[in-house]
Amino acid sequence: MIDYKYPISTTYDLGFTQLKDFDVGSYDDCHNAYHFDKFKAGHKCPRCFLNWKHQYPSWHNASCIMFAKYDELLKILGKPLKISRGRTKTTRFSSSTKFNALFNCGSSPLNALRYPALSDVAWIGYFNDRKHRGRLAKDFFIVRDFGQGKNAHAYYHGYGDNELAKDNQNELNSYVVGTTDHLKRASELCTNDEGKFIEPENLKLSEIKRWNVSTYRHTNKYRQPHEIVDILQMYIDDL
Repeated sequence: MIDYKYPISTTYDLGFTQLKDFDVGSYDDCHNAYHFDKFKAGHKCPRCFLNWKHQYPSWHNASCIMFAKYDELLKILGKPLKISRGRTKTTRFSSSTKFNALFNCGSSPLNALRYPALSDVAWIGYFNDRKHRGRLAKDFFIVRDFGQGKNAHAYYHGYGDNELAKDNQNELNSYVVGTTDHLKRASELCTNDEGKFIEPENLKLSEIKRWNVSTYRHTNKYRQPHEIVDILQMYIDDL
């Protein structure tokens, strides 16, 4: 690993390496752990480690595109969180999926991964090299593939179910049309001239060169996504 001038922490570094590790319980658990000494001992969850005790994001609110190789990201960010839909083609991202509740829980960090079916891997982390008004200003980010890989291809094609494929394609088209500005750049690269979501390329991770980089709490206090990309690119250039 690189000796970072700008320290980077990811959920994997903090010990949260699988989807099941993000089953963090209710917000009250963190509230009590923070406000009452008797609950502090032994309390450990990714929400608190990411300092989302008071205000956790329900989605990323700014994003841009970064061009890099998967191996390069592995070297500067370490292992990613793998988003697996299961071992069989009939396992889907649906209401019956084991971890679906985590992706749709407003108090879970995984809730920030909008449309998890469109990604194979993701890094959730932050830079902790700056202070704002005397306090640590964690610059949160998500780096993930988006609409290009194996999961996205399987989702687009309904996991082999033609009727489901039509529903999923219509949903993706609606998503593109309804996308707000913070994801516009990312969605534009997954659409055709008519503004419809194009068929994912079914790429292996080693073949993916384009990544979606998102940030939270997009104010003057925190870095903008293009600044996150500039720093990550600096480390890649130093490899």
